Amino acid sequence: MNEEANRLSREAWLLFGAYVAFLILLPTGSVFGVNVKVLTFLPLFIFTFARSVRSNRSALPLVMQATVVFLLVCWTLLSQFYPTFDGYLSLSQFKDVITTLAGCWFIRILTENDSDKKAFLRLVLNVTAFGCLLKGMIFLYGLRAGVPVSDIVDRISASFGVKLMTADLGDTSVRLQFTSDNLLPACLFALLCLRKKLGIGSLRAVSMMVLLMLSALYTFSRYLWASAAMGIVLGMFAAKRDRLHWLYVAVAGAATAYFFPLISALVAFRFSDQLVESSDVERVDQIRALKGFFWDAPFFGHGLGSYTTDVIRSMETPYNYEVQLLALAGQVGIVGLTFFAILLVNYYRKAFHAGRESWFYQASVFLLLAIFIGAALFNPTLLTSMSAAIFGFLYVLAALGTCHSEAHEKADEPRPATLVFLRTG
Repeated sequence: MNEEANRLSREAWLLFGAYVAFLILLPTGSVFGVNVKVLTFLPLFIFTFARSVRSNRSALPLVMQATVVFLLVCWTLLSQFYPTFDGYLSLSQFKDVITTLAGCWFIRILTENDSDKKAFLRLVLNVTAFGCLLKGMIFLYGLRAGVPVSDIVDRISASFGVKLMTADLGDTSVRLQFTSDNLLPACLFALLCLRKKLGIGSLRAVSMMVLLMLSALYTFSRYLWASAAMGIVLGMFAAKRDRLHWLYVAVAGAATAYFFPLISALVAFRFSDQLVESSDVERVDQIRALKGFFWDAPFFGHGLGSYTTDVIRSMETPYNYEVQLLALAGQVGIVGLTFFAILLVNYYRKAFHAGRESWFYQASVFLLLAIFIGAALFNPTLLTSMSAAIFGFLYVLAALGTCHSEAHEKADEPRPATLVFLRTG
């Protein structure tokens, strides 16, 4: 396939874009009991599979994909040898893993040329910013109506069948965390680094930067605060010259100075002994229990959907722990962790490339990937359908690189016939 023939059609982009938007915005696949992710997943799978078969003359990729599914089925069946584990939970975690891998595969196959790569990055940036805007609207509505944000979020959670993170301090909300917030560090980096290449205008860029930074602050998460700060620092150093960065610094400095009492009180409250101990003690208990869980079956684990009865974090999905990496070690063992590591290396092996001009950019994307994987030591964000959007976003960031000329960047304008989210005008 040549470059032009390899581009996605308008219909394919609508389907692909809708699926990615659902991944980012919806905490689960269901809205009022209707699984909208499945409605887009099945036709997208068929389209991606057909496209993959057409572009690959060798049968090796199909054999490898079938092998991956077979091994995951084996780990799903393994948990059935332990009578305390529920078969439904095995299927539930199997679905989590397989949708994560499928989402990563969709993104790699459907962003093969630079035009689609840039369109995908714009899509993710705009959808994530829209999610940040929704958070702001919820906060403002709560203030205006005099309703605690936690009450509003509880109603939203009931619609999606999942509990979103929120916290109120007196009558004021101090925390609201969406699943899309895990994209914030990478989005901040991309906006700082690739604004011109993606064709994002100055006004839109400033608006998006404000939304992303306020949303990061509103997560009330120490790890996300540090990750977002790292994304900003890496983006500033890896970017080409952009005068807009001085505006970012000026606005951030002025806002920090004006709201310093509020920001300092918020940070001090988050790092207070009471809050730190309440969250860290729970993780310490999980680590102690999950260590024993791992050593009971260190090589192959107990199977997908398994968990330790010593500590159960969630009655709905007891296999989910905040220390997700250690829980995964107990579920699939050393062999399984090696298997997932091989999949990770294979996925990114063609995306990262060494170059004298882009080495810092590539190293920055790699560090963002490591930061996201490291988040699985604090929150169960590694193997969900949403995490596919993050893995894919980082894959496209690495694959796009910084090697295009200014003339090529200007010639490659956003495609107007994809989604309203893609429009940068």
